[in-house]
Amino acid sequence: MTKRSMTNEESALVSAMCDCGCTVCDVANDDEIEFHHLPTARPGALAMGFPLCKSHHTGKEFPGESIHSSRLIFTGKYGTELELAQKALMRVFEKTIPF
Repeated sequence: MTKRSMTNEESALVSAMCDCGCTVCDVANDDEIEFHHLPTARPGALAMGFPLCKSHHTGKEFPGESIHSSRLIFTGKYGTELELAQKALMRVFEKTIPF
């Protein structure tokens, strides 16, 4: 099975989510933001996920609390991956559509 690249629409959505900063701590430094893809997303759903700072993604600053060092501890503290993906989408909508 060949992996596909993101469509322009998926890329724009991921970029908009990352522009809002880390879903957990709100760090908005472009060099620090990484997109975490949901492992349960159906194949090809490349925009399913949420932005995290490097510390919350890979654990350099918060050992044991990053999603890749301990998914159980991370989700227990910050919410499920689906909840965080929903939060990231809501932040984009709130930023672009004033309520």
